[in-house]
Amino acid sequence: MKHRIYYIYTILCLCCGTLYSQNTDSLQTKFIETLPAEDIQVVFNKNMLLAGETLYYKLYCLLQKDNALSDLSKMAYVELVGKQNGVIFNHKLKLVNGQGYGDFFIPATLKTGNYKLIAYTQWMQNSKVNTYVEKDLYIINPYISQVAELENKDLLGASVSLKNDELSISEIKKNASLNVVDKTYKPRSKVKFNFSESSLHGSFTLSVNRMSNLSLSLDEKHLSEADNDNTVEEFYLPELRGEIISGKVYHKNNGLIAPNKTIALSIPGKNYIQKTVEVDAKGKFYFNIHENYSTEDCVLQIIDSKPANFKIVLDDKSFKNKSALLFRQLTLNPNIEEWLAEESVLNQVENAYVDLKLDRIDEKDLKDDFFGNPSIIYKLDDYKRFPSLRETFIEVIEGVGIRKRSDGYHFEVFSYKETVNSALKNYDPLVLLDGVLIQDNQYLIDYNPYDIEQIGLIRAGYFYGPQMYFGIIDIRTKKATKGTYFNFHDIEGLHHLKLNLPNENKTYYTPDYDLRLNALKRIPDFRRQLLWKPNLDTNKNMESIECYTSDVEGIYEVSLKGYTKTGTYVDLKDYFEVSAN
Repeated sequence: MKHRIYYIYTILCLCCGTLYSQNTDSLQTKFIETLPAEDIQVVFNKNMLLAGETLYYKLYCLLQKDNALSDLSKMAYVELVGKQNGVIFNHKLKLVNGQGYGDFFIPATLKTGNYKLIAYTQWMQNSKVNTYVEKDLYIINPYISQVAELENKDLLGASVSLKNDELSISEIKKNASLNVVDKTYKPRSKVKFNFSESSLHGSFTLSVNRMSNLSLSLDEKHLSEADNDNTVEEFYLPELRGEIISGKVYHKNNGLIAPNKTIALSIPGKNYIQKTVEVDAKGKFYFNIHENYSTEDCVLQIIDSKPANFKIVLDDKSFKNKSALLFRQLTLNPNIEEWLAEESVLNQVENAYVDLKLDRIDEKDLKDDFFGNPSIIYKLDDYKRFPSLRETFIEVIEGVGIRKRSDGYHFEVFSYKETVNSALKNYDPLVLLDGVLIQDNQYLIDYNPYDIEQIGLIRAGYFYGPQMYFGIIDIRTKKATKGTYFNFHDIEGLHHLKLNLPNENKTYYTPDYDLRLNALKRIPDFRRQLLWKPNLDTNKNMESIECYTSDVEGIYEVSLKGYTKTGTYVDLKDYFEVSAN
């Protein structure tokens, strides 16, 4: 917490310098010299997956100086990149105590090949080296015929074949600190494992997965990772409080930057987000979104009498070094054909019952309105309905008038007393429709009142960002109360944006055959991933953790990976066998 306060104080001090200094390079250098450098480490359930399986991954954001979990960045970005398929997914993770996790179901549309899992924070993009971390994944898709690529002597290869010898649990080495209670279990039975190391305090990921019968052979010549050197062309602020949405504002008529304007952002809906910030002297703006949101729709607009005269260009936050990634040419040995067919059948059957084995999505904490509670809320169904919104305001809503000016009709909010907030009485109210700022009040006056659920009202002066208002008129449509929102695409001057929603936190499915044996006995269980706990806190009860085996026999690996409080990397393993005999 002390570190976070120090970081915020440092950024405020440095940002204040922009008001008096034109030396941007010097300011950026101060940021980089003052705030610590970050690194990322990624662990996942396995690096070789079949179509129909799920990739599970966990991300640790660390301080380079001591490997301690970083409390600097609050967002991280993970991409799966393929040589031919381009970007397969782009995940946005909210980091809590320097940690985030996600998953991805491997679809039958991906081709067999080598893929790269890329992870980074925006703050890492300012480094000259180590701007991201990359991990190799190998995907095998038996549903798409593998087309032989032209031999490229400069392209190193990777080959997958069946192991010659069957796995034997007695030949596998283990760690003393991680202990499975028994070494052999029946299908659908409880497995318990203990952690005997008393000093094992930190943040870890626990995975229980069947060991693969496949062998991955890489060309002996080392394939170096992509050139991770970086020429910084733009500066990225650390996402210290949450996601940063940034960009520049231009005049449409001549393409010149539009400095010193005011720009508003709205993420509409029942629990909407609305923010207003000032555009700086170079046309740059920054929004900090620390709240949770559940819709991908977002609108930006310049607060101006003619907002359609401006163009808003957002900063590109995607991974920009794809051309430097080096991929291996993956070949499959024919001896895996029978094994591959058997595994594919297991995947198909398991996925056929996916609706009965759903992960539990953790509920998001959606914040209340930024202005608190309205002074009064008018639920229009409690009053006589009028055919126009103008009549509704005249007959139902107290303290609001509609005045005609030279440029059309405008709302006006009256104070409770003539002497209250007199200095702000000449300011217009902040008018919101499902969280979207409405500058053209005529749009609302013509709006169908039967589509409106309620109108909230604040009758006082209000400062929000760089703007001053007298009163807030908060209008909610019936769609908003049901989880959607009105169609705002016909409002002139809005810049529409599709946000990439942050990954949802989940508790991953695992059956409980002690409690639900009868309910589950007729449902096939062909899981090979028996357990995935990405946020295992060893400071809590770690004496015994358990899971249940499936109907699939074989040797299973119990893997514990993560970092202690002192920054030491931990990689512990133990094994057990599932056998019906």
